[in-house]
Amino acid sequence: MRMEPAHLGRLRSSDDGCRRYRPVNMSFDLRARWLAMEIKDEWDERVKEQHQAAHRGIREGLIHTYGADGYEQKIQNFIDLDVAPSSVQSVHNELLAQIRSSFTLGAYYPALVGAGALGERLLNEMFLRLRKYFLHHPATQRVRSNSSIDDWRKLIAILGAWKIFDDDVSDEFDALRRLRNTSVHFGLPNLHETGGRTEALEAIQHLQKIISKLFPAVETSPFFIPNTQGAFYIRRDAEDLPFVKEFLIPASVLVTPENEYENYGTDVMAVLDNVEFSNEYGLSDLDDESFSNWKRP
Repeated sequence: MRMEPAHLGRLRSSDDGCRRYRPVNMSFDLRARWLAMEIKDEWDERVKEQHQAAHRGIREGLIHTYGADGYEQKIQNFIDLDVAPSSVQSVHNELLAQIRSSFTLGAYYPALVGAGALGERLLNEMFLRLRKYFLHHPATQRVRSNSSIDDWRKLIAILGAWKIFDDDVSDEFDALRRLRNTSVHFGLPNLHETGGRTEALEAIQHLQKIISKLFPAVETSPFFIPNTQGAFYIRRDAEDLPFVKEFLIPASVLVTPENEYENYGTDVMAVLDNVEFSNEYGLSDLDDESFSNWKRP
């Protein structure tokens, strides 16, 4: 067995029948869930101490990042945001992090408007990157040359017709659209009193649901092989789907069942793959079930 680093976004060749794409370039943040977790009296003392230490570390980190002034409200804001969705890495992760930071700081209106803007950006990004696959689709006929579209309902209808997302995601986008329009077109007359906190939190929650459903890096994705226990792989028959080709494969490495993470430091990780797998076992191909159930002889 010879283990070598797998390279992000490598395209499949005719010799890669035993390999599947494993999304590895992803982001997530579970700190809000940790902070919201209740430490119960009946827990073992050692477990309680571990959780208390984790709580202290997260709180101190947030105060260091966002400042001590009004820190209790900032921490509550951070908790109310809940976890940042597990998502393959892209520009939307960085922009969502900025929106979450605005809300945590108490800049509720910028967070509200930012959530709406990112929702519209996501719709246009999917439309522009995926349109080439649907040039002859009836829904594309009048928008073949558009550089972008500012009509959310039209974008939602087009992407829905292309079956890029289901009705649940359409509903989330539509709810975000209404919040965005209300916030921009003077639909919040009491904004000077409330700061828009309730609406901002609602908008971010819609946005996070959209991202978690569209760009998941966990087993909830319909594109992944089921029951692979912690490491997630794209189904072979899903690789030719436009959304998978454009958004998931570029964030993935192509590996055999014999692959593993290697930690080269605090922030440096690599996936090592058995480059001699096919020759070692005399295999040229594996179906998804055989891949997921593989055990070294």
